[in-house]
Amino acid sequence: VWSHYGTYLGMGISGLINIFNPEVVLLGGGISKAFKLFESSMHRQISLSYKIILTDCRITTSKFPDDGGLLGASYLAIESLKP
Repeated sequence: VWSHYGTYLGMGISGLINIFNPEVVLLGGGISKAFKLFESSMHRQISLSYKIILTDCRITTSKFPDDGGLLGASYLAIESLKP
């Protein structure tokens, strides 16, 4: 199950990397706690699509897997109040 999950996640991440060319892809949410279980199949799928991507783009998990959305929304609210 985790191998299939990593494969399909790798396909999605490959497309996003191709479009946005980010330096970092940050995975959050509860599923990121299982990162070690699908990491190898995800990287394998990404490397099939793009040989250079894994050296140019770092894929990691959030330090705040359960609170990332809340922290991001708070930051945007605070920034919108600045003059």
